[in-house]
Amino acid sequence: MNPTVIEKNHKKKGPRLSLWGHRRREPERIITHNIMTTYDTIKSKLVDVEENNDKRSFTASCPACTDAGSTKNSGHSCLTVVRMADPVPLLRCEAGCNVNEILASIGMKLSDIQPIALTENGQETEQADANKQQQSLDPARSPMPSQYTTEELLNLNFPALPWVVPDLLPPGLSLLAGPPKVGKSWLTMQCAAAVGSGGELFGQPVPRGRVLVFALEDSPRRLQLRLQKQEVSSKADIVWRWEWPGWEKVQSELTNESYKLVIIDTVSRVLGTEDQNDASAMTAAFDPWQRCGLDHDICILACDHTRKSADGNSLDRIRGSLAKAAVADAILILTRESGRQNATLEVTGRDVEEERSLQLEWDDQRCLWENRGNTSMSGRSNISHAVTKAIIDIESQGEMATTTRIAAMIGKDKGQVSKALANLKANKVVEKLPRIGRDVGYTVVGRESVNSVNSVNSQQCNGPESLTIDIVDKKKRKWTNPGSWLLGR
Repeated sequence: MNPTVIEKNHKKKGPRLSLWGHRRREPERIITHNIMTTYDTIKSKLVDVEENNDKRSFTASCPACTDAGSTKNSGHSCLTVVRMADPVPLLRCEAGCNVNEILASIGMKLSDIQPIALTENGQETEQADANKQQQSLDPARSPMPSQYTTEELLNLNFPALPWVVPDLLPPGLSLLAGPPKVGKSWLTMQCAAAVGSGGELFGQPVPRGRVLVFALEDSPRRLQLRLQKQEVSSKADIVWRWEWPGWEKVQSELTNESYKLVIIDTVSRVLGTEDQNDASAMTAAFDPWQRCGLDHDICILACDHTRKSADGNSLDRIRGSLAKAAVADAILILTRESGRQNATLEVTGRDVEEERSLQLEWDDQRCLWENRGNTSMSGRSNISHAVTKAIIDIESQGEMATTTRIAAMIGKDKGQVSKALANLKANKVVEKLPRIGRDVGYTVVGRESVNSVNSVNSQQCNGPESLTIDIVDKKKRKWTNPGSWLLGR
């Protein structure tokens, strides 16, 4: 590629003098490599190329994949290349190959797709230094643009989400919370062993990857004993540490090493004397973890504790500010009754299609948690919503909303309705009415719904109206209005 010369101040009118009479230094001519054809060059070196409709990106078989042959035979293209305005192209392999590997497979290197500016005397400019620094910080990724238009975003072909543990631990920040001594550290060791050896977790196959564990509450002796009890293979690719070196050093290592899972046990040991009820402090502490995980497809799993009164949803149950849970991409809550072998692991998150609850059982012999079945958490909330809506409908007919009447209306067993009412009453969604004879009725507290209520004043209404919204379509993630009623009836 021929270099292009860019000149500034073309008109020269003799020597330029400063205020002090000294000759001013003439601006140097900047020479930059012409990289406008880099996108086309890469395209010409790949096979199974399919141009996308946006004419700014294409898919192809990744030359660095070890299973490139099977990928080609199946007709599936796992490499996406996008022409950016920088004009540095963006390369993304669905199988996880980094940019260096992809370029090396086609006889190129990272500097070939990075703009390098040189002065006439051959010295690199500040822009070149910045490019070098960017490469050293993150050699495995090409630059990610800071914005897209709607059309560009809709036309991009992103690879499937690279789950670290399928349907459990996505890239980004995950929080595992529970009471002390409930078995969180045993569970994190299971996760580390599954990822480090490419084994299974709760019946799901787990892709192999490197793991970094900060066991800040354990000693080498204790960890050795636990590894022996869980029969973890000595070949598992796990690095164990007992001291926290500071986030800057950890981040530098994560950007230069190919880790897939990082476990921090526990958050309190890292935060030290930080006020965990301070929303600003918690956001400032957790946001870099989450951003680093998303940028490098790493799951950072941080162990935390739940509140003493662990009622409410997952976000409310984590100790400290709600900002901790707000930053997290996934939240796992581990609970069990004292002295019981069974436990519940509730899983929710931005990439979790359906919130669910795993019924776990403790294996005393191998010191492992075993999955005995999944329960949809949305199903339980649907019963609660049906009960709440039935109370509203029954009261609108001028009748008392008793347990029997509610069960008949929604077609559920009285026992199920009683449990739902007990939970709703504990969460102060419904309350009991004074007994009339042998009948006990229920009403909605302040006419609030199970999920959320938005009181609105409308000019078309004679008074304030309550608008109930609920998620009825998990796939489209849309809020819909199943009905409204007047407040203060």
